[in-house]
Amino acid sequence: MDWTVPGTVLRLPRENADNIQEQFSSMFLAGGLSLSQVSAVTGLETHPIQNWVKRGFLPPPENRRYSQKQLCRIIQINMLKSALSLETICSLLEYINGKLVEKDLPSDTEIYECFDKYKIDKEDIFGKDVNNYDIEIQGDSSKTE
Repeated sequence: MDWTVPGTVLRLPRENADNIQEQFSSMFLAGGLSLSQVSAVTGLETHPIQNWVKRGFLPPPENRRYSQKQLCRIIQINMLKSALSLETICSLLEYINGKLVEKDLPSDTEIYECFDKYKIDKEDIFGKDVNNYDIEIQGDSSKTE
């Protein structure tokens, strides 16, 4: 059974869910992703990504290539933007793991990997997509009111 990697449009076999770090690492063997490749992975248009760079939510790409850390920061922002403002998201990410360039704190890649494993564990517990489960709970609670 396939599943969508959180914050992306990537569909992978369910058995590869525990190896998301390897899946991401293989995308960076050529030394980084272009803006169009980041857009293809995340499903975002290029303009928001460029805007996030201009606003300082992530550092600019080096030689027009985005690193794995930058991609994970973009994915995290993408996942949270429907629930929080961009400023709140970036404050939260900075609080959790500091600025992207700091070396002694967990990287965005590590944070994303932890989130991904947490989501997979919840799916295993409930036996279904967590997002669908949340909708069912919300639907059930409205029936009891």
